[in-house]
Amino acid sequence: MMKISQKQSDIPVGYSVCMHEDCPMAKTCLHQLVYGQWEKMAKVVELINPAHCTKSEECPHYACCQPKRFAKGFSKFKAQMFPSQYDKFMSILICRWGRNKYFRYRKGEVLLTPEEQYMIRCTLEQCGANPDLDFDEYIEAIHWK
Repeated sequence: MMKISQKQSDIPVGYSVCMHEDCPMAKTCLHQLVYGQWEKMAKVVELINPAHCTKSEECPHYACCQPKRFAKGFSKFKAQMFPSQYDKFMSILICRWGRNKYFRYRKGEVLLTPEEQYMIRCTLEQCGANPDLDFDEYIEAIHWK
């Protein structure tokens, strides 16, 4: 069995688990791998309803255990854009996330998923800025979804 975490504390509290060891996706599914680790240790677990698991590649609860590339912050974007481009960029993202969340993302307090990075690149393009600007930092981590 594959180990997903060196420490149990890396796994988010309340992370849903799946008990289907016979699923063809079990060896790479975070929900099944966590179940294997918590089965004997945890007193209480949040279980995905077995009737809602498909035991196939199309399972709606499947979560790949491979690390993803997260971005951390985009505070350097402003210096690489024209003021009007940045104002439009910032307005679009504040409308989408709200002001506080926008600034938390910009500072790098919250990691950006690959999907959020793609959305930001599309927003840069929409504003006429270079969509290939680099985020402040990149981190490889498990996507606990």
